[in-house]
This record gives sequence, structure tokens and C-alpha cells, in this order.
Amino acid sequence: MKTELKTFGMFGSNEAPVPLQGVEIVVDARDTAALVKVRQRFRNVESGPIEAVYSFPLDEGSAVRGFVIEVEGRRIAGRVVEKEKAFEIYDDAIADGHQAFLMDQDRPNIFTVSVGNLAPGAEATVTLEYATMLDATADGVRLCLPTTISPRYIPAAQAAGMDPSELDHLTPPVARGGVPYGLRIDVAYAGASPLRGIECPSHPVSIDLDGTRAGISLAAESTALDQDFVLEIRQADPFRPRVTLVPDPTGGFVALLNFRPEMPVSECVAREVVFLLDRSGSMGGESIEQARKALLLCLRSLRSGDSFNVVSFGSHFESLFPRPVAYDQTTLDRATAAIQAMTANLGGTEILAPLKHILQSGAGRRCDILLLTDGQVGNEKECIELVGAHPGVRLFTFGIGRGASEHLVRGLARASGGAAEFIFPGERIEPKVLRTFGRLGCPAWSGIELEWEGLQPDLVTPGTLNRLFGGEQFTVMARLRAPGRAP
Repeated sequence: MKTELKTFGMFGSNEAPVPLQGVEIVVDARDTAALVKVRQRFRNVESGPIEAVYSFPLDEGSAVRGFVIEVEGRRIAGRVVEKEKAFEIYDDAIADGHQAFLMDQDRPNIFTVSVGNLAPGAEATVTLEYATMLDATADGVRLCLPTTISPRYIPAAQAAGMDPSELDHLTPPVARGGVPYGLRIDVAYAGASPLRGIECPSHPVSIDLDGTRAGISLAAESTALDQDFVLEIRQADPFRPRVTLVPDPTGGFVALLNFRPEMPVSECVAREVVFLLDRSGSMGGESIEQARKALLLCLRSLRSGDSFNVVSFGSHFESLFPRPVAYDQTTLDRATAAIQAMTANLGGTEILAPLKHILQSGAGRRCDILLLTDGQVGNEKECIELVGAHPGVRLFTFGIGRGASEHLVRGLARASGGAAEFIFPGERIEPKVLRTFGRLGCPAWSGIELEWEGLQPDLVTPGTLNRLFGGEQFTVMARLRAPGRAP
């Protein structure tokens, strides 16, 4: 007789214990790169075997390099298998009564771990290791560790054709009264120049700062996984050209180069900007307040000769003006009054319709769209493909809130040749807005290539940089078979 297998997840109901006991994140960061280890510990407190299912977010641009399970004194390393084959192997193992472990990618930034046939009283520790890049800021770098999946708004037509398990992973129910596990984070950072200061707007932390090095850990013994972890690191000389060398396991070295190229100053031209504001229900509270502040600052950053419009959206969208209008004191005053009265009261996050409207109404004209959103939607792919099909329009995106969807916010900007910023509660808004408006109206440099005089790398990424705005940092990685010197 086959034993019935119960399934529990990270967001289980109060009717059953949740087998996830805790999450620990250890970060080793150097300059603009980081190696992150995420350990998840499961324990079965039931009287029979269970399947523990846990969905969690990762950086959308991260590279997973390790998946290891420790259970009952054994250490098992995972291997990459084609998706359908992996599910077949996993299901067969479960049906035969064996222990099985599976990690699946639901979205570029959402993964799910399944721990199958975990015996009564048994513990399993799942360790995921990935590499990621830190964001360059005006005075240093920014590290963001996503720890929570905010429920996505799924358009009805899309939901009807989705697999129920995928729908559960993207829109997890919230356990009432909290969950019996917490979060621990330890970060070791080594900079290329002396550190001027470290701030963590997301959590109370303990900081040990010593010259170019710092250790950061959560101040509380146990912290809930209810918001992303954000660290802002300020450096004395953030844009000094520098290179980091590490040994390559196959021989030679891997080089990480960071520098800010000197580029001719381009004359900025008059701009047409459409501000697109998310007013869906998920933007309620501090998120809509942040978005309003950022949008008002954006308006005041326009120049005489520019034209603009303000479109807000939820289940439907509303335009402040029938078409973009000239920027002057009268239109500024009208827009300011309207924005100050806006609340998050427009329902679901239907972002595709207003994007189509703006792109179609602006056909044949070059304009920039500045989007402010938490990005909590399930149709990211359709939105990104739509924007990529209109090369005359660039999107500059602001991810707002404690769990903004990095994949949507970065994906829209990347597909259109724009740029992305993130505003977490407590972060300074002004530098991000000023940096964005430094990009607006000025052409980006493209097709930038690096000449390796005296060196012979056999792998370079990116080989060609498709877009670089003036004053921004250029980061490239290369594998060198032998050390050398370039003039």
C-alpha cells in the first residue's frame, strides 16, 4: 500500500506545520561582483513522509553555479537536466518511495525547490550558490538580495491557460499570523577603494568597517522574510579604473574590469516624455507615496522646450492630457495638482494596455517612457516583447517598494535601450531621478568594443556593449589563459 504524500510549502496554512525551518544567506562580495550561498533547512515534523515545496526569488541576472542537498549524513550534488526529463526522474523517484530533490525555474527570477519523500523527523539542508553583479551607483555600489515573492497580478486570459502549480508559485497565499522560520544574512565586502560608509534601508544591521573591507550582518537573531535586503556601499573613489583577478579552476585567470570611459559630451535635445504611473492596489501605502514623490521630482527636472504627459493605470488607464503638451508653468501646476491627488485605487495591474496605447499613439515619433511600478505582474514576457518591437521608444523604469519585480523592471529597460533604477523605502530618491534625467534626451553610445593589446582572452563578456550612457560604469569579464601586460 502506497503511503499518501502530503505537500507543504513556504506559504502553508495554519492547519499544518511548515517544514521550512530557516533560511541563511552568506555573501562574499568583491568590488562589483558577489558570490551568494542560500541555505534552506527543512524538517518533517509529521508522522508520515512529506513533500516540501518552497518558491523563492533570485537576481534575474544571476548565474546559478551549485545545488547541493545534505540529508541524513549524505551530501548530494545536483546536476542540470532538461526540464521535462527532470520532472520525469523526480516523479518516478517519488512513486518508487525514494527521496528526491528538484529545483525548477518558474521565471528568470523565481525558482522552486521540491524536497520529496522527506521521512518523519528527518532534516534536509538545500544549498544554492549563485554569482551576481552589484549595481553601480553615483558614489559606490548597491547590493539587493531578493527574499520574498510578492503575489503577481495575473490577467484573466493568461491565468486560464497556466499550469496550477506555476500559478501557486507566482501568487503564493500568505500564512496568517506569520511563519515559524526566519532569515539570517552575513555579508563580507572588499572594495577597490576605501569605504566611506554603509547604509541598509531595509533592515537593522551590525556593521564592522575597516578601510576597504566591511562585514555586515542582521542585528536581530531571526528576521522574517517579508522584504528584500538592500545594502548601499559608498566608496571614496568609485569610478577609479580597476581590475580584479581570480584563479580559474581550469588554469589561468578570470579578470573583472571596471572603468568609466571618457566619451564626448553629446548635446541634449528637447524631449518628449510620457510618465506612466502604476496605481494598482498593490501600490497602496508607502509605495504610492514614494512613486508620487519621485514623479513630482521628475516633472521639475524637465526643461523648457520639452513636452510631456502623465498616464496612470490599474484595471484601466487614464491620461492627464489627450496628447503630450508643452512643459511650462501652467501645465506643470496642473500635473502637480493631479499627481498629488492620485491614490492606488485603480484595481489590478493591467500594464500591457497602457503600454500599447502609448506606443501606438506615439508611432513615428521618438519619445521616452518613464515607468514607476512595483512590477507585480505575471505577463512580463508579453510586456517585454511589446516594448522590444518598438525601437523608437525607450523605457526608463523605477522599481518601487520592498519587493519590486526585478525581472520586469530591468527587462523593459533592457529591451528598449533604456535604464532601470530601484527605490526602496528609505533610499534617497534624488540621485536616482537625476541620474535618469541625465540619460533622457541624450543618445546612448552603442557598439563599444574593448581592445586587449598584449593579452589574449579566450572568453569575454560582454563581447560588445550595446548601450552605455555618458558617465556610467563599464564592466567586462574575461578569461585569460596566461598572465600578461597591456599598455
